[in-house]
Amino acid sequence: MNNKIKIITFSGVDGAGKTTILTKVKELIEDKYKKEVVVLRHRPSILPILSAIKHGKKEAEKKTMEVLPRTGKNKSKLSSFIRFSYYLVDYMVGQWINYFKYTAKGKIIIYERYYFDFINDGRRTNIDLDSGFIKFFYKFVFKPKLNIFLYADPDVILSRKQEMDKESIVDLTNKYKNLFNEYSNKYNQHYLSIENIEIDETMNKIENTIENAKNEALNKLHLGVISGSHYPMLLMASYCGGENPKCTDELPCENCLKMSNIVLIPKDQVKSENIISGYDFLNDCR
Repeated sequence: MNNKIKIITFSGVDGAGKTTILTKVKELIEDKYKKEVVVLRHRPSILPILSAIKHGKKEAEKKTMEVLPRTGKNKSKLSSFIRFSYYLVDYMVGQWINYFKYTAKGKIIIYERYYFDFINDGRRTNIDLDSGFIKFFYKFVFKPKLNIFLYADPDVILSRKQEMDKESIVDLTNKYKNLFNEYSNKYNQHYLSIENIEIDETMNKIENTIENAKNEALNKLHLGVISGSHYPMLLMASYCGGENPKCTDELPCENCLKMSNIVLIPKDQVKSENIISGYDFLNDCR
């Protein structure tokens, strides 16, 4: 894993295979990249679900599990606005709390569903508002580097789960494809729409995207050094004190690199976004 991808999101109609692929990506990151993974559902969840105010957290979660998605009957614009505002606050505040709680400590966050559900499928969270209005606020929400929309043939989905009719599955799939295509051209993040037919094929596409993002980060470092526009500097937070005889200033040991930073220094200034973890840099170079 590299300094570029810290948060991954999965979206898709129930039955498209999100949970299966998410689990495999989690295993990939933990086994290959040696990173701890935190899985969150839909939102940062700093705030409890709204029904917890009335029923208490445990009872509210139990009721939520017992009710099928998209069965809410809320048609009130005021109620929908209050509900959406509540969850938007959770995103805007929670993303910072989760940054310091997880990301800053080197952990990878995987979301099973993300803000895109509010845009395309407000009915899932019992919200009845114009999708354009909800889409407007995406500009204020943290944009993960890798966003994956999984879809499948409607008949395949219906053979797994009968929570939606065929027409609704096709409509929602098209909405997600169009949204991801729009955001792919608009934002500097990865928005992948993958037809999840074969698990291995899907995993190869995801892993290739992760590897390409890693290579992009390294190329920026190498190009900056070669062009002479940046100067690389290793800032050591601490040394092992000679405990490892192979550890030197020129070639620090892995334990020292864990406590260090690689800094790219432009000729005119030092940019904070050019600071990457020395340990990540070491892993990337392998």
